[in-house]
Amino acid sequence: MYWIYLIVFTLMVFVPVFVAQDLGPLTEEAAESLLILMFGSIGFLIFLWEEQQAKRNFLRRMRAQKESHRTFRDLKDAYSYIGELNRKVDVLKETSQHISDAPDKRELYVPYLDALRLFGKAKVVELHFLDVAQRQTLQVVPNASKLAERVDLWETIKRSENFIEDDDLFLVQAPMVIENVTAVAVLKRYGASHRIEDPEMLKTLVAHALYHFMLARLCPCTGKRG
Repeated sequence: MYWIYLIVFTLMVFVPVFVAQDLGPLTEEAAESLLILMFGSIGFLIFLWEEQQAKRNFLRRMRAQKESHRTFRDLKDAYSYIGELNRKVDVLKETSQHISDAPDKRELYVPYLDALRLFGKAKVVELHFLDVAQRQTLQVVPNASKLAERVDLWETIKRSENFIEDDDLFLVQAPMVIENVTAVAVLKRYGASHRIEDPEMLKTLVAHALYHFMLARLCPCTGKRG
């Protein structure tokens, strides 16, 4: 576009050549001034138009850059989600494999405890299997655990929530009751900054543990090698 300014500037310089005499009611000087003003105005309007075009192009590039960054961020989040999902699937596969290979019932829930520690980011975890009709604790894993003494599990299971955050505990209940039996995982919380990112995964693990507990009750041979 610089050649346009060159043309306008050249015309302005040669105005005295174009106007060599008076033009009607205008004197020679007035006609020259009018032409110079006209050419200058044309140059200024062209400059304003180019400036607006530059602004529009800049905004267009900024929008394209933001869209590119948003797409990259979405792809990154998608890859992270897929990676996390694959990790969860692998953990569930390893859990099922470990259960099928468990030599006795004492090791039946070890993979569930490990998975709960992993996804709950907790070092201390308990699994409680409760008879809600008889208000009886059927089994606690590990056997010597006393973490749940800090909370009334019977009051907890009356609530509609399957995931509860206490001051120093996380309580995760299986989303179902099978023949009056439910399962609750108790995880020790390490401060207010300790958060569980995926409570649904923990609920799934507790539900699987409940299924295996009920299966072990129906078939005492479960957990033993053939």
